This record gives sequence, C-alpha cells and structure tokens, in this order.
Amino acid sequence: MNEGIRKSLIAISASMSVLSGVLWKVSAESQLRLLENLTPENYKSFAILSANENLWAAYFAAGAGVTLAVAVFFET
Repeated sequence: MNEGIRKSLIAISASMSVLSGVLWKVSAESQLRLLENLTPENYKSFAILSANENLWAAYFAAGAGVTLAVAVFFET
C-alpha cells in the first residue's frame, strides 16, 4: 500500500514539475515575442499575462516539492 502511494506521489510530482517547466517556457517565449512590439498601451496586459504564467509555474513547482516531501514519508 505505502509503495503504491509513494509511486503515485512521485508521478504527481514529476507531472507538476513538467507543467511548471512548460509554463515558464511559454512565459519566456511570450515575453520575447511581445517585447519586440511592446507599446505603452499593451504593456499592462503583457505584464499581467506574464505574471499569471509565472505564478502558476511557481504553484506547480511548489506542489512538486510538497508531493516529493510527502512521498519520502511513504518510503519502505
């Protein structure tokens, strides 16, 4: 039972880590693309988009860390 829980937590953690990386990549690509044509009018929208993508990436990274920490308790 504990082994199954531990493996599930590790899989969840790995998935969260991948999602975090993807979101940071998307955020960086968006920043590079939008900075080429950034105007004062669209700066606020760009900043909000970038901040939201980074925030979700941080949530997934934190979730990955928490699930890995919990998985340690289920080691046999």
